[in-house]
Amino acid sequence: MDNKVVVITGGSSGAGEALAYKFSLEGFNVVIGGTNLERWKKVQSKIQSYGSKCEHIVHDISSEKDVIKMVDKTIKSFGRIDVLICNAGISYRSIFENANLDVFEKLFKINFFGSIYSVKHSIPYLTRTKGSIIAISSLNGFIATPTRSAYVSSKHAMQGFFDSIRLELMKKNIHVMVASPGYFESNFRKNTLKSDGNKEGSTSR
Repeated sequence: MDNKVVVITGGSSGAGEALAYKFSLEGFNVVIGGTNLERWKKVQSKIQSYGSKCEHIVHDISSEKDVIKMVDKTIKSFGRIDVLICNAGISYRSIFENANLDVFEKLFKINFFGSIYSVKHSIPYLTRTKGSIIAISSLNGFIATPTRSAYVSSKHAMQGFFDSIRLELMKKNIHVMVASPGYFESNFRKNTLKSDGNKEGSTSR
């Protein structure tokens, strides 16, 4: 796997961070997109101790221009993309009747459109390497839960999108996988948005 490159959105914490370590241990160079520069420095230091290189871009995954910058930086630094992991995401806890639709839309732009932008602008490079796309979805991509209508619908949308492009990209020898984990320990719940759009903070469980 030497000199192969993995791009991980939301790669400075949670599942993205764990994946960054796993891929670096396999010899990949790692590019992380995220919003927390201090977290990235910790991740970078650990990855470098494994003998791999790590680059980071502080960006807004819901902005197509920022995603283009992420892809451009990857190509400028390493010249290739072998694996794209669409991991960045947030949740929103609110009864739909009380939901703030601006927050609902914000979640969709991050969870769904962030993945779309990342795939769209990475395809030319993944075609060259016959690479892979890994989408980090959720059991909520199949099973609904109350107070999570925004999150659940974004994950259902992700599932449909990636299932569709899998059929298209098969002709280009690009592999597409959707991972749908259940609960695991991370800061995800602490970053869940409440009805008013503010972070939930301490877990409700």
